[in-house]
This record gives sequence, structure tokens and C-alpha cells, in this order.
Amino acid sequence: MSNSYRYNDVGRVIFNLPSCSPNSPYAERSWGRRSPPNLPAWLRKVSYTVESLELLLDTEVIMRNIVVSEFVSLDNVMQAPGGAEEDTEGGFTHGGWTWPFWHDDIGAHFFEAMSQSDALLLGRKTWQIHGGAFEPMPAGDPFGDVMNTMPKYVVSTTLTTASAWRNSTLISSNVVEEVRTLKAQPGKNIAIDGSSVLVHTLAEHDLIDEYSLLVYPVVLGSGKKLFPEGLRVNLRLIEARPLPSGVVLMRYARA
Repeated sequence: MSNSYRYNDVGRVIFNLPSCSPNSPYAERSWGRRSPPNLPAWLRKVSYTVESLELLLDTEVIMRNIVVSEFVSLDNVMQAPGGAEEDTEGGFTHGGWTWPFWHDDIGAHFFEAMSQSDALLLGRKTWQIHGGAFEPMPAGDPFGDVMNTMPKYVVSTTLTTASAWRNSTLISSNVVEEVRTLKAQPGKNIAIDGSSVLVHTLAEHDLIDEYSLLVYPVVLGSGKKLFPEGLRVNLRLIEARPLPSGVVLMRYARA
């Protein structure tokens, strides 16, 4: 394949040639950006600044995405979707509000999301709820195997150990810096569900790349909200899909 260069729509020069080894973190991008050796001298001089910028932009490609997956009501409530006693903080009495709208497509969506992830990032309460349910499950349960084998990171200032759920690591300080470090590592998506306090912290520091929301046709009137009060978040819709039970999958990426 021959080397090439071209102008883009704002007059910058883009240089293309196959440059990635099979083990490179950029291997799935079959083209690199740098000056071909046979570039004319006048164009090579122009290329230096452009190359530096393009290589800097390329380093962003390998950053992992943080994907927040939540069950939410029409009024943005995410508290206790799965059970009456799941989270009664603040006097919340509507726990288990998702069950009347269950459909197998919701389970299929979960497995699809997990197949695109290789780590879970959770707040303490959500980690304890999930761990209490999945840790006792014997090997061979497809749902349990996914949750138990995946590396997990629990954010807590009160826990002293993360041994209660296998393959878990405790983050007890410098949360924003630790999460940025996780994002910079090679890998698939980092998934979050529940974890309202953690989600608020990450949203306030612009660390959430995607919101994957199952929106339920119910207004709860009270409860913990997905988005923190007073924070503006600009998003773009990347998928909208109604499910047979009246739930709508809405996926938004950072604008």
C-alpha cells in the first residue's frame, strides 16, 4: 500500500501510511499519521506542527470509556429499582418500581453491555448489594459468572477491605485521579450502575463518556436523581429504542 497525503477541509495536511505493529494499542486503526519519507521538502516543513498535533490526538483514542448504565424513571429517579428494601434512604418507599415492566430484552441489553466492558466501577452501597447477591452464586451461573469474574473497583471512604466480593479493588482516596488512571489503561469500557454519589462526582469532573439509560414509564416524585442539581451536561443521542414493555433504551454520549 502506498503512502499518501491529502488536505482536509480546513487546509491542514493529513499524512497516512501503515504504521502500527500487531501489538500496538492503535492496531485496530490500520493507519497512522506521520510524514512519508518521500514527502516533498516544502511539504515536510509544513508537516512538523501537524504531526505533533495528530499524534497528540491519537493518544486519546486508546482512552477507555466510562459508561453509566441506569434504570431511571421519567423524573430522573434511579433509587432502588430492583427491590422494596434495596435502598430506603431518605424515606424512599417505591423500591422495586422496575419489575412491572420487565422484558427479556432488558436482560439481553445487560449482557450486551457487559460484553463491551472489562471492569466495573461502583460506589460502596451498590457494590455491597451486588456482592451480596452474586458472590454466593456457584460457578456456572451465566449471570453470576459475568459479575464475579470481572475486575471491580469500589469507591469508599468507610470500607477497609474489598474482600467481601472476589476480584474487587478498593479506592479510598484521590477518586478522580484514580478513575483517570483507570481510563488511561488499555481495555474495554468501564461500566457503572447504581452508585448515585459516585456518578455525580464523575459527572462534575466530566469523566462520563456515555449514559445508557433504560427509561421507565413511571413518575416517582422523590428519590435519588441520576444528575446532580445545578449541573449542566451537554449530550448527544446515539440510540433510542423502545422495548415491548414500554421501557425505552436511550443512549447518550458526551456532546
